[in-house]
Amino acid sequence: MNGQPYRIVRCPSCGKTSRYDETNPNRPFCCERCKTYDISQWADEKFRIPLAHNEQSSEDTLSESEDLDSDDNS
Repeated sequence: MNGQPYRIVRCPSCGKTSRYDETNPNRPFCCERCKTYDISQWADEKFRIPLAHNEQSSEDTLSESEDLDSDDNS
């Protein structure tokens, strides 16, 4: 190491302390397992970034366009 101080942070997945510097390739996670667990949570959509108030999801937009199409056929 180059003599610079390093930070100790809590792993976002398990809460253990983890060194936050270039010696930890999984930072901010404590290990590869926690890093993989976190990305799997995002992939399964268990973690989501909320939409801004005036934005709609693509699913909402799609269902609204389907509703408009069904109104035209009535």
